[in-house]
Amino acid sequence: MENSSTIESIAMKNEAADQLTRYLNALIDLFDSPQPNSDDPIQETAEESTQADLKAALSKRDCRVIMVVGEARSIKMRDLASHAKLSVSNTTGVIERLVQQGFVARERSNEDRRVVNIILTTQGQTVYLQEQHNFRQVSMAILDALEPHEQIMMLAMMRKVAMRVKAHAMSGSSAQ
Repeated sequence: MENSSTIESIAMKNEAADQLTRYLNALIDLFDSPQPNSDDPIQETAEESTQADLKAALSKRDCRVIMVVGEARSIKMRDLASHAKLSVSNTTGVIERLVQQGFVARERSNEDRRVVNIILTTQGQTVYLQEQHNFRQVSMAILDALEPHEQIMMLAMMRKVAMRVKAHAMSGSSAQ
């Protein structure tokens, strides 16, 4: 009897996980799509069109690296690799491509000339700010779909999940 309830429990948990995956994928799609700047989504400005063209040249990995550099303002390659969850060799290739495309630049440290930091160019800053705007718009739409007490509960649950997943990932990576 206990064995069949365990199987049912596992089946229910698997179904819940599949459902959560579908919801997360739908949200990821929203975060990856440019969000309109105005109340009129049909009217696209020349600036928005240019920003969309800039982002079209970038992969998700490129955008992630730009976001990490933008948040740090200036970052060493090893730190960038760690924050972007990439190997140093992959990060080097991504940065080389982003330098050639004009999104980031290498800058020698004033304190130690041997150290090279990665910074955003004006073009990279444009993409960074657009991505921040997109994330904020989607996050606001998610919160707007909830009552104030639900927003508080959701944020508390997201914080709890993020902390536990991060702790689990850190314990898993140190065991390897």
